[in-house]
Amino acid sequence: PDDFYKTESELSLQPFSHALICCGAVGQPRDGKPGAQFGIYDRESESMSFYCLPYDLDRTVVDMESKGFPATLTRRLVTGR
Repeated sequence: PDDFYKTESELSLQPFSHALICCGAVGQPRDGKPGAQFGIYDRESESMSFYCLPYDLDRTVVDMESKGFPATLTRRLVTGR
């Protein structure tokens, strides 16, 4: 089977017998989209829907800095990379 990378907000899984889905992270994005990223699997339609929701990044960065988190982690929150 072929491996591939998809970035659509909706993805049908019907053509596949197996799938490994990385639906994002609440905290350390890598795709240039700051926010809380997550996915929802719909068993009936055999599809994944992906979402990215905003949250108070400034407050989170201040909290992380006050706790001594590395600057690379706080920068990634804001830039999404």
